[in-house]
Amino acid sequence: MQKDATELIRIGRVLIGLSQGKAALEAGMSPSTWCAIERGYRSLTDDKLHRMARVLGLDAAMLRTLRDEPAQSSRRLPETDPSVNRPREEKP
Repeated sequence: MQKDATELIRIGRVLIGLSQGKAALEAGMSPSTWCAIERGYRSLTDDKLHRMARVLGLDAAMLRTLRDEPAQSSRRLPETDPSVNRPREEKP
């Protein structure tokens, strides 16, 4: 999902201490484009994905997989044992 990929890009940039402007210049794009991609306002194209990955030292294939993976909204939490969540019985 694109949000996962752009979040990883943001975290990677922060961890290596680059500003959005510096990272953008190293990737050959405008700072406003970098910012818009990180915030999810602009699509993460293959070209931009590869340039951003190169600057951040991230694996482009992994970012592509995250970008293209369908949303996992169908993920469910495991069922809990109802006996664990029973209300406490009051003592007489």
